[in-house]
Amino acid sequence: MIIKQIITIVLLLTLSQADIIEVQLQKQSLNNLHHQQYSLNTLQEEVKGRFLYSSSKQSVDLSHLSSDFYIATVLIGSNKTRLSLQIDTTSSKIIVPTQDCIKKSKCSILADYYNCTQQDGCTQDYQQQTKNYFDGLVSGYNANTTVGVSGLFQTKQSIFLIKEAKQSISGPASGILGLSVNNLDNQKNSSFVTILYEQGQIPRNMFSLYLGFSNIFSSELTLGGYNSKKLENPSEIYNHNISINNQKQEQQWIIPVQKIQLDTFSNTLNPQNNLAIIDSTYPYLGVETGIYQAMGDYFVQKGAKLKDKFYQIDCNTNLGDIQFTISDSNSINRNYSIPFSFYTEKSSDKCKILIQSIDLVDNIGLRFGYVYLRRYVSMFDYSNKTVSFAQSVADPDDAKFPTWAIILIAVAASILVLAGIGYAIYRCRMNKKKTEYSQTLLSNTSI
Repeated sequence: MIIKQIITIVLLLTLSQADIIEVQLQKQSLNNLHHQQYSLNTLQEEVKGRFLYSSSKQSVDLSHLSSDFYIATVLIGSNKTRLSLQIDTTSSKIIVPTQDCIKKSKCSILADYYNCTQQDGCTQDYQQQTKNYFDGLVSGYNANTTVGVSGLFQTKQSIFLIKEAKQSISGPASGILGLSVNNLDNQKNSSFVTILYEQGQIPRNMFSLYLGFSNIFSSELTLGGYNSKKLENPSEIYNHNISINNQKQEQQWIIPVQKIQLDTFSNTLNPQNNLAIIDSTYPYLGVETGIYQAMGDYFVQKGAKLKDKFYQIDCNTNLGDIQFTISDSNSINRNYSIPFSFYTEKSSDKCKILIQSIDLVDNIGLRFGYVYLRRYVSMFDYSNKTVSFAQSVADPDDAKFPTWAIILIAVAASILVLAGIGYAIYRCRMNKKKTEYSQTLLSNTSI
């Protein structure tokens, strides 16, 4: 009993000293990847067209990936191999390619890989898993090794290693950093974040996401809390209980939504389509087919035309805010508004409406991707099983400023600061010399 109390006290002291960890995310772009997809033997059943499921093997489609990726640098193994991984709130696993995969043409575009060896503190089960998915096939195996981010001590994690892909894998990211509710391959089914918390590296069992528009390090993954500087009003944070699926071991960040409204268009959701999944890899706002068709009719009435699977409208025709009504943990309805500039993308004089149709599976009728997550900082609490939202300081105008110009300004500012410091040191030395000269003159005069 005494030993148990001592361990508890030590753990509490460790947690009290832990700080939140702000991991800078890089928003990278890659054109013509809207329909690129690849399959992996991992993750859980989800919306049809994204994940397929069997009792022993799983598969994931990332065909929704657009030209934008939010990427974190992750260190894997005792030798701390650096890999650029995409943040994925719908995935439970850390997924990376092996050298075997890189050597083959389907993975050759990827620059980074991880080799699991005993010397690197990695063990693998050698039980190769294979899954057919559309016309693609990926094989690989589970392994256990250490993983770390942003200077944190590395922790033992279960990862999935891609050995071979029959379908091309491309993109600036070399894999996935899964941040969903649990990971069945870790001890106690703990997630990546939960393990960091249990080892006292972060103060709270949670993380938050701030997704910006700029291509430089304006976006942020915060482990153990949230960055209040990224919130428009830190006093307005509302918590929402996630929907627990008792039929599955794998759980997702899914919340019920009561209503969606846009000007005269309004749709009250029912238990068959009222669930929204939070997806940090999805570049659009996804709505189930029935709602999408009704919204499409409204867009056409306002002058929009369907082109390349997206509605386009004159940018001067502001459709107003899309508003979601979501009940919070205290059963109070909260309204979340998405402005026109957040759910459209300007191209010449036309604006593409970033809303896509998704198939309805497991009552999931909405997919909150970049469109929603750029407007609201999202906070994911593993202990309380809640997702919270607060209005973000992100601004679509940030994307209009070229990255090279931002870098140039940063370099110029650094030069000015250094020049200012140099000038201050010069003035200080000159004043010192003048003082010494004056004292010498005064001494000579006294003599």
